Amino acid sequence: MNELSLLGMKYQEVLKNLPWQKETISLLLDGINVKNIFKVIFSVQPVAKFEVLYLQTRFHELKEVSPCLIKIDSPASPYLQKFFAHLDDEWGYIVTSDRPWDEQVKHLRDLLVVLMPPNNQQVMLKIADPLVATELFKIAQETNNQLFGPFNHILTTDILNQEFHHYQKLTKNIIPLTLPYTLTESENNALDKVDIKRSQQNLYQHMQTYFPDFLNHYPKKQRRLAINHIIEEAEQLGYNSPMTQAFYLNIYGYLGDNALQDHPQITQLIKEQNIESLKLAAQRAQQISVQQASKGIA
Repeated sequence: MNELSLLGMKYQEVLKNLPWQKETISLLLDGINVKNIFKVIFSVQPVAKFEVLYLQTRFHELKEVSPCLIKIDSPASPYLQKFFAHLDDEWGYIVTSDRPWDEQVKHLRDLLVVLMPPNNQQVMLKIADPLVATELFKIAQETNNQLFGPFNHILTTDILNQEFHHYQKLTKNIIPLTLPYTLTESENNALDKVDIKRSQQNLYQHMQTYFPDFLNHYPKKQRRLAINHIIEEAEQLGYNSPMTQAFYLNIYGYLGDNALQDHPQITQLIKEQNIESLKLAAQRAQQISVQQASKGIA
């Protein structure tokens, strides 16, 4: 059984113990992470009660990629089965509430656009992204701020670190949102961390796609950590953009985790610390990999 299924089992165990008889249990799905979100919603019959959050907002023309709130009737819901089958794709997360449906929808719509310090710049908040929820509701639980609104439980995951999180509002009182909602400094810093994690996730998926055999003998969590370590290594050499980090990872993908120790000429190119020499190093690594394959060298 792989680690993701263990994470899903933990998620499902907590799900069973939620107050199904007293509260509304819903899936908040991210319309960008869920490809063809309406096809997914209408693939289940009968179709559950759901709300497209971008409707009745300035973003209504983007409804095809809108986050959607879907009411779930039981732990055996087909929607949950689809959700757990795509846990690694970060479709969204689960929320519970004992407040009216319209109140839940309004609260989420009010969080679609927030003000970002220090200049109170308007930004779109990916409120249905599980990584965003993981960071923001962690702070909300600690500070009991307005973010929970009508919601009592938030169940989400940090797939990058293979972690499950259950956040709970500590009081029944609802603190109304001050609109437009202004991110605190700690919330803003947390979202910066999300950007870093998202970049790491994209690079991990890059390695999964183009170099599926790289460190595939490692358990999933250790493989992620090893790839993150290589990304940090690239940063220490001054390669801070996702593109340069992808080139750097490619070298390891072609030549294995001892790439630099075994190939000093590539190490020398990397140490020149400019993108042209890095691209040349990646191209050279590919050539060596092809030569080794033709000679039957692993």
